[in-house]
Amino acid sequence: MGHRSPFFSVIVPTYQRARQLAVCLHALARQEYPRDGFEVLVVDDGSAISPEASVDAFRDRINVRLLAQWRPR
Repeated sequence: MGHRSPFFSVIVPTYQRARQLAVCLHALARQEYPRDGFEVLVVDDGSAISPEASVDAFRDRINVRLLAQWRPR
């Protein structure tokens, strides 16, 4: 029976930080861990400008999803 690495989730909360988010996702994409061994959940806390473009730029490199939380203004 072969050894299988555990599956895990990385949760990245963000608010109004698209540039920093891109740096974080870039670092996660460079991991040597198998791509199918982890997922990245980006949780946006109601940024005025959605970080969707930052997340989309990494969809072909890591398993990443964007979740948006509504924030009353």
